[in-house]
Amino acid sequence: MPPQDVGSLSPQEHTAASVPTFPTGKSEWCGASLPGPSAAADEGSGAPIICGENHFASRHPGHAPIFRAAARIIKESIGIFSFNRAAQLRQLGVTVTSKRTPTTKDIGLLWQLQKAGQLTLRPEFQRNNVWPKRAKAYLIDSILNDRPIPLFFMQRSTSAQSGNPQYAVIDGQQRLRAIFEYLEDDLPLSEVGVKSVVAGHKGKVFSELPHSLQQSILNYDLVVQEISGYDDADIRDMFVRMNRYVVRLSQQELRHAQANGKFKDFVEKLAVWPVWEQSRIFTRKQIDRMRAAEFAAELAILLIEGPQHRKQAVDMYYVQYLTSFAEGPAVETALKAYLEWIRKAIPDFKHSRFRRSAELYSLIGTLEKVSKGSKNLASMDPKMFGKKLLEFEARTKGALRGEAARYVVASSKHTDDIGTRNTRIEILTAVLT
Repeated sequence: MPPQDVGSLSPQEHTAASVPTFPTGKSEWCGASLPGPSAAADEGSGAPIICGENHFASRHPGHAPIFRAAARIIKESIGIFSFNRAAQLRQLGVTVTSKRTPTTKDIGLLWQLQKAGQLTLRPEFQRNNVWPKRAKAYLIDSILNDRPIPLFFMQRSTSAQSGNPQYAVIDGQQRLRAIFEYLEDDLPLSEVGVKSVVAGHKGKVFSELPHSLQQSILNYDLVVQEISGYDDADIRDMFVRMNRYVVRLSQQELRHAQANGKFKDFVEKLAVWPVWEQSRIFTRKQIDRMRAAEFAAELAILLIEGPQHRKQAVDMYYVQYLTSFAEGPAVETALKAYLEWIRKAIPDFKHSRFRRSAELYSLIGTLEKVSKGSKNLASMDPKMFGKKLLEFEARTKGALRGEAARYVVASSKHTDDIGTRNTRIEILTAVLT
């Protein structure tokens, strides 16, 4: 829920708010402009600088009720408003200046605020707790390794009853919830980075960590932007804008960000080949999201080790081939030869079903298998064998029977499982031999 409001205007205050003769001035407390009949009031009649509630009320007794009402709200909020306070001030004719204040708060302080009921993790417009445990644990590992994490946005208000600050999380509640779960021993450290300084503590909860590591979490500073002077509609709009077009990093984009090495350099060189876009294997957007680089990595591994289950081997290759990748030139030469053969065999390749990445993977795997078996690629006339491929493709478009039906099924579901990959390669091998 949003922070507790600091009180509603009484009927008398609403009545007073309609009085049109409130003098002009500029509040020294929050920069609020106070409207009046004349902005040119002199020092003796319409004091433009408000120095204090009692001071102003004594000089302008006719306006004391409305001024005291506005002053009470301003003092309760002291320039820091709950969701509806800004709207109430505007009803009084006070122009409120919205503010965003960057600051830092350590995790220990926020944990204390949460336990004291001064921090609301989930206002009603936010989603439920949806992060998986692995993501939560990896966040804790980032904190323990003193890595920066994204900015938090919080709405701050002041309690009318206690005068204590109240916070509501506008953006970042999933991260804060994960942190608090770990501090309360509800989450084990199940996911750690490859080079994590706490790799030896994998699986431990907060109370099982050494005291020094516990303190490093509690003293970790979170970057917070405090929001004030916005009403409920503004806050909801902020939340929507922050989360509407968030694009998660793909697995390949994560590899690109995390790794440096010869294998990475090799696949990213292949990823800029024109064939991926020209043959409609990938769209420009997919190439920008590094899908071509990931596919090039899969093809390289296919030519070295044969078909693999999904993309499990890709991460291993990024780590294994950091300093050298001697197989690179041979893989590049073979892949160019296979793609050139396919171009000649299927002239309208960009409209063929074999342009789909899953099926192109299997076709290249088939050419690798055939050329290392009974036939040599140079002896396989592209036109003659291309005709066989096109005839088989035609069988996958009509009434499905036999191997054509089995191929279509293997191309429709779980397409990167090793089982379906081997099925497609087996069927295409039979077509070409």
